[in-house]
Amino acid sequence: MINANEIADKRNLISVIINANEVSSNLFSGCTTLTSVTITNNVTSIGTDAFKGCNLASITIPNSVTYLGPGFVAFNDNLNIVNYNGTMNEWNNIVKGKNYLGYTFITTIHCIDGDIAI
Repeated sequence: MINANEIADKRNLISVIINANEVSSNLFSGCTTLTSVTITNNVTSIGTDAFKGCNLASITIPNSVTYLGPGFVAFNDNLNIVNYNGTMNEWNNIVKGKNYLGYTFITTIHCIDGDIAI
């Protein structure tokens, strides 16, 4: 797991690659310069508000993820689609916290076998 205190200065991050087993709650919350996130297949859990208030234009969730915390992408106004590297059935089996998408304009979860309208 990566904790927020392990990242010395996240204010100027633009792009990150996450290769841990868990993205902790609030890890990148408020990182308004962050536009690109690559999440590797090692990640199984994305915590509450992990990417809240960033400036993500896209995010791809690997099919290794089994938990999405509440508001994990809340307040990312440019984010319309979540890409998921698994099937619609696998997406539906992910444990999702209450209001897991938070306040976003996301309309679609794009899976490898089709789209899920939100």
